[in-house]
Amino acid sequence: MQYPGVSVLTVLFFALALPDHGFAKDKITAIQVNPARSLVMEYDGYWSGLRVVTAVGEASFTEESYSVSVAARTRGFIKLFVNGKSLAQAEGSITRDGAILPGYYSNDGVWNEKRYARTLTFFPDGSLDEFEFIRPEDEDAMEWEPVPEILRRGPDPLSLIFHASRDPWGVAASQKTEKGPAIRTSFDGIRTVEYQIACNPEEQVLKKSGRGIYYGPAILCEIHTRQTAGFYIEKDEKKKRKEEKRRLKEAENQKPVKLWLGAIEGTPWYVPVRLEMRGNGRNLKAYLTRIENKDTVTEANATP
Repeated sequence: MQYPGVSVLTVLFFALALPDHGFAKDKITAIQVNPARSLVMEYDGYWSGLRVVTAVGEASFTEESYSVSVAARTRGFIKLFVNGKSLAQAEGSITRDGAILPGYYSNDGVWNEKRYARTLTFFPDGSLDEFEFIRPEDEDAMEWEPVPEILRRGPDPLSLIFHASRDPWGVAASQKTEKGPAIRTSFDGIRTVEYQIACNPEEQVLKKSGRGIYYGPAILCEIHTRQTAGFYIEKDEKKKRKEEKRRLKEAENQKPVKLWLGAIEGTPWYVPVRLEMRGNGRNLKAYLTRIENKDTVTEANATP
């Protein structure tokens, strides 16, 4: 059993639906919001063609700091099996050379009427300062393998997403090895996850879709994920062997997450516009359905 929640690669999409106040749903070929203020991005996620989740992410940033939040809720038939909602938040500072310094991360959610919450704070050097974990009383006996101290440091999942959206080519190029793409790691208080990121500098052209508002030029990034520490300790030997087989099979059959990023005109910033991944043997896709400045009506309009 793993801690309920969603991975860093899908948390931006699998989120709580905010009320629709009639913002424009027109198709757009260019993102023309003002990135100097808060951005609100809404997504719908589909599993085998059925909508199962709606997501709203918000990012506020200046030259010196950033704040990111994602609220999450399952939708439709999937609620019969996983009925949940969560709110993840991250804050930190930005150095003069563009590096991010995470300061705070939290993830608070209710899954099948059980609350799970984590709060982390980081020292200026990125190492873990404090960690608080709340879980149901009947699960106090659950244990995870301790994460090695050297890995207990930022970035957290949301800060990593924020960093990648600022410069996908830079993130993909940094820490690149001769054997393959860039390798990045996030820490959420319980586990560490490794990401191998490869972004294609050649823009693709996305076709129109009835599920999302964006089409046109986009950057495709392919991302492989692998948990590296903080595994759940299964005490039942039979279940333990089953879990080990599942991990091996998952690793053998894993296909990269495909993430398309659209540029905000006149800036070096990008936002996710579409996502595709495999989940439980089926395709899971997500589409951008709304983007706006927090204090204004949608400013993303079709270009001539």
